[in-house]
Amino acid sequence: WFSPFGGNHYLSVGWRFEAGAAELGCVPLLIAIAACRALTRCGLEGQGIKWPNDVVHGGRKLGGCIVELQGDAAGPCMAVNGVGLNVRMARGAEAGQAIDQPWCDLREALPNLSRNAAAAALLEEILLALEAFQFHGFEPFRPEWEKLDRLLGSRVELRLPGKTISGTARGISRAGGLRIATATGEQEHFAGEVSVRAVEEGA
Repeated sequence: WFSPFGGNHYLSVGWRFEAGAAELGCVPLLIAIAACRALTRCGLEGQGIKWPNDVVHGGRKLGGCIVELQGDAAGPCMAVNGVGLNVRMARGAEAGQAIDQPWCDLREALPNLSRNAAAAALLEEILLALEAFQFHGFEPFRPEWEKLDRLLGSRVELRLPGKTISGTARGISRAGGLRIATATGEQEHFAGEVSVRAVEEGA
């Protein structure tokens, strides 16, 4: 984390679900969709999602989402839905040394955006998405996810403890896992760090 004082947004929304944790695997994806909706309301175009929880713009990280669940496996569960968004990130050598991946902030595309307006849009879209998910599940959101999915069809590497899996991203499963087509068949994963590979010539 690199978080200069007063520059960015970090907020969380608590939500009680009657469902158990096994049915809530898509909630981090839902929160990322809500964040992208909020950014559209603020005037941004071209944002997307890198599974499972990074909001990206122009190939660079703009923010991230995280969900912490507490409760019984069969329900109910309390979800703490968090979003971090780069609004006015500090520049200079300190940021370059602290951040190990390409990044951007809203100031680049929307220099006059109010931080309060961005926070209000985030909160409203998160609450609307959670309410809709509670009654209808993730399926109504799936077409929107597919439009925002920045891994779909890409050659990727998924880094897991002790091994790396290479293949082509094929979207998400019904449970929110990343589907990867490998040389030995399709696999589904629910955790790990994904990077996009340059496609080898002739591949």
